[in-house]
Amino acid sequence: MSDPCVKSLFFRVVPGDGYEFDQPAPTSITTSIGALEISVDGASIELTQDFTTVEEARTALQPFIDGYEISSGLQSPNGCRQLRLFYYRGEFAREIDSDGKGTKRAQRILAMPSQPSSPAPVTAFPIPPTSFSAPLEVVEMWNRWEGYCLGREPLPQMAYFCLTQLEHMGGTKGRSGRIRAASQFCIDKVVLDELGNLVSEYGDSSEARKATRDHPRAFTRNERVWMETIVKQIIQLPKRDPEER
Repeated sequence: MSDPCVKSLFFRVVPGDGYEFDQPAPTSITTSIGALEISVDGASIELTQDFTTVEEARTALQPFIDGYEISSGLQSPNGCRQLRLFYYRGEFAREIDSDGKGTKRAQRILAMPSQPSSPAPVTAFPIPPTSFSAPLEVVEMWNRWEGYCLGREPLPQMAYFCLTQLEHMGGTKGRSGRIRAASQFCIDKVVLDELGNLVSEYGDSSEARKATRDHPRAFTRNERVWMETIVKQIIQLPKRDPEER
């Protein structure tokens, strides 16, 4: 008998916080990891790589799933993920025994329950990224961003975390890390310096990142919009393909 090979993974599809599905049409997308079929009834990914266990396949695909959810949030008006994908089943390709008869295996786990959300319609499924995925550091930055969008965290703390995360991904924290991150991820260091200055020196007492003897002023609307824009760019930088930089 040949070794088992995972053919497909199946997922429940649920709306993200603040969304509900409003009859989005089923969508089929070919990606670097396989063919994605998604509808309100669920999603499946037919794999192009060989995996001998479901756990191995799920580990390899998780950055893509995270990248898809994050990408849907970056496209959304309220900054939150429009959808969530929860794994529930893996399907193995047919195996051929010595007598010529085929067998089929499947592995299942329970999906996480969906969370209640206020009704904002999702009328079309977001287009998933076709060639990049989100490493753990990007997922951590995204979680802080989404927490800010949901009112769970002030802007300066969230933005400072994302800035220092990017610096760490450049190799080290602080000035040298910022220089290396700016070069590695093709973003102007002046932009990173300005973000660091704003989150450290401004913001009123309700959201300032640190206490000071003087009372710093609140962010202007333009400053707030600019910081939000830069943070979204930072979140996307580490998951781009090198050819796209």
